[in-house]
Amino acid sequence: MSVGNNMRDNQFRTQEAYGVPENQSFNWQKWRKTMDEVEMRLREHPTLKKFQSRTGFPLIYSVGGIMILFLTLLYIFSGVGALVSIAGVIYPGYMSLKSLKNDNKLDNMLWLSYWIWYGLFTLIESITDILLFWVPMYEFIKMGFYIYLYAPNTKGALFLYRKLLQPLVIKFQQFERQFIKNVQEVKKNISDDSVEMSRGAINTSNTSRMNTTSNYPNYPNINASNNIIPPRSTY
Repeated sequence: MSVGNNMRDNQFRTQEAYGVPENQSFNWQKWRKTMDEVEMRLREHPTLKKFQSRTGFPLIYSVGGIMILFLTLLYIFSGVGALVSIAGVIYPGYMSLKSLKNDNKLDNMLWLSYWIWYGLFTLIESITDILLFWVPMYEFIKMGFYIYLYAPNTKGALFLYRKLLQPLVIKFQQFERQFIKNVQEVKKNISDDSVEMSRGAINTSNTSRMNTTSNYPNYPNINASNNIIPPRSTY
């Protein structure tokens, strides 16, 4: 029992550290609380508050209806690609800019992990686009995948990073450290060999110079030639 409890505690702490909810099922009470908070924030704007007082309709439903109408018109005139761009680039980009101004480490990890997965997915898609193009509702599946990566109830980017990428990153870091160590050893050996070769070349040059000097012929002193009596002339 104690071993099982420890394993569950460790799993919960790991999930909590990465911000991954232990139970990813839909929580209606939490969703309702979030909607109430958004409603209160919308009412802080004088224009929206005045609109709500005249209509008596919750602002969150009004804003939601306008957004649905806008997205519908965007889909009709621009296609599903525009919706995918909003879900996969525009909204994550805006949230990433916001995360740069706060000190929430978990939020920064979420959006950094999201862009890693977005880049990998885009790379794979560019290679297999000719095959994925024929998948029914492919663009909507891709948009759902993007939303899954950053949705507050799933935080799939962190979950997938912990399950798939983190073990590979650890192995790659070990390989990188060993590779750098091997390169440094080879560099050191080459440097030592170069020094030894230079020393050997210098010693050989000095030895050759000494041998050349010792074998140089001894010519008679030119001054001594002054004492030589020239032969008499017969004439």
